[in-house]
Amino acid sequence: MEHQYEKSDLRVQSLAELSGAQLAALASLQVARDQEELGGTFEASVNEWQAADADQILGLAFYLGPNPVGIVLLKRFALSPSWVPDEAISLHGLKIGKEFQGRGLGRKAFGLAIDAAKAHWPSAKQLILAVDAGNEPALAVYQGAGMRDSGPVYKGRIGYEHRLEMEL
Repeated sequence: MEHQYEKSDLRVQSLAELSGAQLAALASLQVARDQEELGGTFEASVNEWQAADADQILGLAFYLGPNPVGIVLLKRFALSPSWVPDEAISLHGLKIGKEFQGRGLGRKAFGLAIDAAKAHWPSAKQLILAVDAGNEPALAVYQGAGMRDSGPVYKGRIGYEHRLEMEL
């Protein structure tokens, strides 16, 4: 069964519903080198999703017409970082391909990810994520959607990061 939640011209589809060719097209998208350091590559996100327990991860692809433009992973339980409570969903690696950036698609994709998370895991109480302190575009998207900083800045894997949360 196909699950699509649309926002304007952007649509989302579960990675589980994509063909091998569609996954390969998604994995071939690129981001700038500094963005890759912060959120990883598209290929790494696809590979992580493929290797994970399907009950604990939801991979989403974002499309403009027939073209893949972005990806995000949503995780629960053991796949989430240790600081994420069991009743929460953690969001990882939301990225839009570099040729599609600057159009507000990240903001739309985040809204679609929230809708999909609520539908996929209706018992979840919160959405939680970590974002690098210097990633101003991502902070603007998340805080603009109503996420709040949950406390002090933490030392993350490549620098300082904010932990943001919102009720679902």
